[in-house]
Amino acid sequence: VDRMKRIISVLIALYLVVFLVGGMSALADARPYVFDEADLLSDAEEANLTALAADITAEYPIDVYVVAVNDFRELGASNAYDAAKTYYESHSLGYGAGRDGMLLLLSMDDRDYALVAKGDYATTNLTDYGRQKLSEEFLDDFRRDDWYGGFEDYYKVTKDYLYEAKTNRPVDIYPKDPPDPKKVRSLGAVISLLLGYPAA
Repeated sequence: VDRMKRIISVLIALYLVVFLVGGMSALADARPYVFDEADLLSDAEEANLTALAADITAEYPIDVYVVAVNDFRELGASNAYDAAKTYYESHSLGYGAGRDGMLLLLSMDDRDYALVAKGDYATTNLTDYGRQKLSEEFLDDFRRDDWYGGFEDYYKVTKDYLYEAKTNRPVDIYPKDPPDPKKVRSLGAVISLLLGYPAA
């Protein structure tokens, strides 16, 4: 009986060690993506946004952040863009050695925002033009004071843009594709027919 008690005690101790180590490991792996210093989000909303961010990082080598502050000037910056860059650097954000990432900063005092990207992967796949188009997706929510909806759109469209970059090409401005010679000849034939000239 004593031997059985000792075995059970050892098994319980081992279970607790595994549980505690596993729990600590999970906490270590949990990376912050949402910094709601302006207290705009509920705990559930913040958890949902964090899950969206983690889902992006699981698929692409990039971290995507949201930062909400009361006033960007508290970061010692003269504008929201510099504040976003300062926040990124001072918190050592980003994925991997290149610290690839994108950060949306919202400043509540003057309803200003900035969207910054860092790292080769981030800036190549989320271009200046792409980030400009992305802004349109969340600014309409912000105009209605729908902060969670704006942040949610930001994450979902970012993932769409990264998928587009991976499977086709990044969202950007491209020169018009050269005309199809077959279509040019067909159009020329139609014009020639209408004008009464032989087609070339």
